[in-house]
Amino acid sequence: MILDVSAGIDDVITNVVGAIDPNALYGPAGYGASNFVTVFGSNFAYRITYENSASATAPAQSVTITNNLSTNLDWTTFQLTGIGFADNYLTIPAGRQHYQATVSMTYNGQTFNVEMEAGIHNATGQVYANFQSIDPATGLPPESVLTGFLPPENGTGRGEGYVSYTVSPKTTVPTGTLIPNVAYITFDGGETIATNQVDEHNPALGTDPNKEARVTIDANIPTAQVAALPSNVAPAFNVSWSGSTGVGGSGIADYSVYVSSDGGATYTPWFLNTQRTSGTYYGTANTSYRFYVVATSNVGNKQANAETAAISTQAIDITAANYWRLQNFNIPTNTGIAADTAMPDRDGIANLLKYGLVIPPGSSGARLLPPAQVLSYPEGRRLSMTFYRDPSRNDITLEVQAADTPTGPWTTVATSTNGSAFTGDGFVREDFGPGGLMRVQVRDVTNVVGTMRRFMSVKVTY
Repeated sequence: MILDVSAGIDDVITNVVGAIDPNALYGPAGYGASNFVTVFGSNFAYRITYENSASATAPAQSVTITNNLSTNLDWTTFQLTGIGFADNYLTIPAGRQHYQATVSMTYNGQTFNVEMEAGIHNATGQVYANFQSIDPATGLPPESVLTGFLPPENGTGRGEGYVSYTVSPKTTVPTGTLIPNVAYITFDGGETIATNQVDEHNPALGTDPNKEARVTIDANIPTAQVAALPSNVAPAFNVSWSGSTGVGGSGIADYSVYVSSDGGATYTPWFLNTQRTSGTYYGTANTSYRFYVVATSNVGNKQANAETAAISTQAIDITAANYWRLQNFNIPTNTGIAADTAMPDRDGIANLLKYGLVIPPGSSGARLLPPAQVLSYPEGRRLSMTFYRDPSRNDITLEVQAADTPTGPWTTVATSTNGSAFTGDGFVREDFGPGGLMRVQVRDVTNVVGTMRRFMSVKVTY
């Protein structure tokens, strides 16, 4: 005999009703991968956001936020700037470190109050914000768990909230200091979730530093200087400068270069907010000049008192070519080893060609001559040459020529006169190269077809 002792038991299905909260803390945008910021005049803006997920089964009745500020921040500068939730955006009076309000709202057919308070505990640097749904008839949370101030998000923003504030760093914080920031958010007295968690509902997966609104301090004042100039220069001369933001700094963003003439106390801008580090200054003979440079870092820190390091020079009445001879041969005239036709390097390249093509005397000039090569252009395949010219060498003419044979006849395809930009049917492009030089590309005007031969040359004349 089998005794059946089983009984009919109704299955009881219990749905867990509660709020789900994706959360985040956003901080100031700085420079580069390290998010560099300055300590001078800075006011860091932070925003803590919270959201009741679309998959939540009930609105949140209460939300608690805590946020412990770094000791590298000046807590006395803390100011609330905004509080919002659902369709409510509260205006915070300027300069407030504490704010408290009661907002009436209706959800799920019930009207209730949202009592909220936000501020900072000045003794500990802890920022806090509390939001609580209250039934005004009882002074308690609404009896129905389906009534609360933050419904599940549905794409309209009704399930989102935020607290924003500003705070300044201490001006004594050294360069390279990393300042992270993390908030902790609790929905309806449940688990507390850190905004830097990899998974908001599984703290065992650890934290993500990219979620910590990290900034890196750059408190360095940049330094920059104009490179020393010769006592005497030609009226058109090169000026260069350099700078640094020091160890751990954010780097140089730009330079501003200023010039005065004949000992004048007034400096005028030559370059403003440039990333260049050199340029050709076109001065006047028998005039003295002074230059200084101001560097600005990538976080806006600016060099001070740069004028005290001004560099001086005297523009003398001499042609650019004679000045080049003076620099390279200590002979300021077209004579001897400094003559245009002389080849003191015994490489088959006359001084005038080296002068025109910016080939330094003493170098093996043959390998520095611009080669001709066939390149493809929209117009077809053509012979092309690429070389450098110096705009300050404004006493010569450069002609690029082409021909069917090495002996000509030669046809001029592009020309530069007195330091000007190239023009002509063969001119392609000209842009800045190193040290203020111009990188020039010139092409032939004839397409290279089959086995035809073409030749190109550069002619330098006064």
